[in-house]
Amino acid sequence: FSRSCAGGTVVLTTPDICSTPENSNDIDFTNQSNNNNNKKSDLKFESRFESGNLGKVIKITDTYYQLHMRRDLYTQRHMQWFYFRISNTRSKIIYRLSIVNFCKEDSLYNEGLRPLLYSTKDASLHAVGWRRCGDNITYYKNDSS
Repeated sequence: FSRSCAGGTVVLTTPDICSTPENSNDIDFTNQSNNNNNKKSDLKFESRFESGNLGKVIKITDTYYQLHMRRDLYTQRHMQWFYFRISNTRSKIIYRLSIVNFCKEDSLYNEGLRPLLYSTKDASLHAVGWRRCGDNITYYKNDSS
């Protein structure tokens, strides 16, 4: 998704992402718990675990968030995957998540691939582990990368 909807102002970021000279201007490193603009109903994003790569989240509306992934290690600019946690979701609400800094020409998401999701609640209640999820998944190269 290469363009955002108007009106996004709240930036929710992960607090401990290491800055490097080549990406220090790309990510805002403030702690989201210190952001007074956060509402109790906002989604909570986390990637402070092994292989987590979420760099920045911009809240556009109450149900639409733009996500920026950190660069893959040992590359100049590639971002081809994502791994993060979301909490504070509400049932029967459809959320839209746009990862806006992918730069590959094409993706298997355009061929029907769907992201994997793991729900701790589903795992404990229904013994359901990782599963495919999401509807209306589309991939566009970001022309600003």
